[in-house]
Amino acid sequence: MKYITFKVENKELVSASGGPIESHLANLPEGCAVADCNHFQLEGPLKNYVFVADEFTQNGPCLTGKVRRKPSDEWDMQAENDYLKMNNRMLKFHHLNYSSVKNLELIVNCADVLRKLPSGAYQSSEDGKKVTLNLRKAQCEPVPYSFDIGDGASMGGNFPFGYMEIKFEVDANFDCVREASNNWTDAHTDNFNVFLNQVIYTALIKLFIRLCNKLIESYRIAFDDPEARAIGMGDVFSNFMIITLHDGDRLSYSMGSPYRTKAEIDLLRNDSLGDETRRIQNMQNLLDSYPIPFIPSAIGLLKMAHFYGQYRECVVWSATIMSTEIERMLMSALDKDSEEYRKLKNKGRDVSGKEKRNAYFRAAYKVTLKEYIQEKISSYHGGKQNRYWNDLPRLVEKVLGDRNLLLHRKKAISHEEADDAFYTCMNFIYAMEGQVPYSTIYSRDFNLKMLDDML
Repeated sequence: MKYITFKVENKELVSASGGPIESHLANLPEGCAVADCNHFQLEGPLKNYVFVADEFTQNGPCLTGKVRRKPSDEWDMQAENDYLKMNNRMLKFHHLNYSSVKNLELIVNCADVLRKLPSGAYQSSEDGKKVTLNLRKAQCEPVPYSFDIGDGASMGGNFPFGYMEIKFEVDANFDCVREASNNWTDAHTDNFNVFLNQVIYTALIKLFIRLCNKLIESYRIAFDDPEARAIGMGDVFSNFMIITLHDGDRLSYSMGSPYRTKAEIDLLRNDSLGDETRRIQNMQNLLDSYPIPFIPSAIGLLKMAHFYGQYRECVVWSATIMSTEIERMLMSALDKDSEEYRKLKNKGRDVSGKEKRNAYFRAAYKVTLKEYIQEKISSYHGGKQNRYWNDLPRLVEKVLGDRNLLLHRKKAISHEEADDAFYTCMNFIYAMEGQVPYSTIYSRDFNLKMLDDML
């Protein structure tokens, strides 16, 4: 805390905040004044504190001084007890223990892409559990706009702004949220779950994107509306999360726009991509090229699918990327006069994936793909190996062999199967292009180098 508003008559505090001072001056109650008390912390209710002015009190637009507790015999004990209860309640949520959580609720305002769908309750499923999406269509005040058309002239008007509010509730045993919580707790045992509510929120907003896009896809098919597009973080205007504990206590969090929040956090962390000039040049090269190279484009879509938890797309893109990379490697390594090269080039559809990974790969590299991958991972002696890297030869065969089985079975693809496909594919690409395991920490530098090589 830094600034306070206090009653002039008895110096009792009315409000306190970290700033800005303008917020205190603009809403100053009658009989009150504003003071700068440097930095302080409250351990009780405002009305049990008083302002003590410095000898030289005026400093700019406000007084200066200190905040002090009243003597205990002057305390308002009801206010003190209420403050302690509220403080204990806030600490309970601040240092949240996931085992105490009963239900989670998310309310999201986002772009309305379901043009023909009326408000109502629509039931979906995720991880084998039913989730009800309560949809409400809403309209804001018309938003003014104008265009500068040159020569000092402009055109403008107002356009109606519609949005949709979607609300859903899940219990604490919902797989993706519980696992995100467990993973965070296991990795931060010394942190006493201080940021667990943010972990829960991130899992919930990703769950919302998955559920909402499933609703949009179902709507697009049923209403024959090809204009209904998928949504992402940038389409969320604001949202609220409500956590309910087993003891019945509830707390709501106003989360704002996740897209803007991420940008602000990156700015505070000074989390820039680096090599901006080089990246802009690469982007311009991509804009100038036709077509854009398939592998980096497909990897971008795979990462987006994995981020939003689109499990089916993870499996499809992972297998497609690896199959394409294998063909590229064969076409560049096979003898141009060989029967394998001619058949792969002219009748590639007649060559099975298994043949490419075994006989054709042996013709090109003197070893099968499985053996080739084993050589790559064995030559790496650095740190940061992961289970996908260590078991990569088997997992590549499994993902490529199981793709169609996963896509055509009645049971939905699980997030574990999607993770296996994603991390297998990324480790495979990293092994082929850089002979290093996939690491999200270094992925941006690697992607930049890979893109440089391809362009």
